Amino acid sequence: MNPTSQMCRKQEAHHRALADAATLENTRAVALRAAAAWGKEAGDAERREKRRELTSVEE
Repeated sequence: MNPTSQMCRKQEAHHRALADAATLENTRAVALRAAAAWGKEAGDAERREKRRELTSVEE
């Protein structure tokens, strides 16, 4: 199953909020890495969605 870009962006924002609220540096670092990973996945999802949209238009 591929997550949607909207869900990925929500998760990215959630982890950024966790990082902002973190009092421990290692907790902040982990949350920021998770946010970056969700951001990358969101970009991948956006490309998949665009490709799917283009494919359905051509058919």
